[in-house]
Amino acid sequence: MTAVSVLRAATVEDLDAIAAVMRASVLAIFPGFYDERQTASAAVHIAHVDPMLVADGTYFVFVGQRNRPVRRMEPPEPTVYR
Repeated sequence: MTAVSVLRAATVEDLDAIAAVMRASVLAIFPGFYDERQTASAAVHIAHVDPMLVADGTYFVFVGQRNRPVRRMEPPEPTVYR
C-alpha cells in the first residue's frame, strides 16, 4: 500500500504535533543562519502555532495514513543538470 499525504485544516488535536514539527524545524535550520543563543530563543518564542489560526480554519497540515500530521518528509532526490 502506498502512503498518501493529504492536506487538511488543522484541528486542536494537532497542536502538539504541529509544535513539535515547528520546534524540530527551527533547531535543524536556524543554526545555519543564527548563533546558538538565537536558535535556542527561536525554539521557544517562534516555534509555536497560533491557536486562533487553527480555530478559524486557516491553518493547514499534511497528514499521513493515520490521519496525524506528517512529522518528517524525506527530501527529494537532487536534480543533476549536465
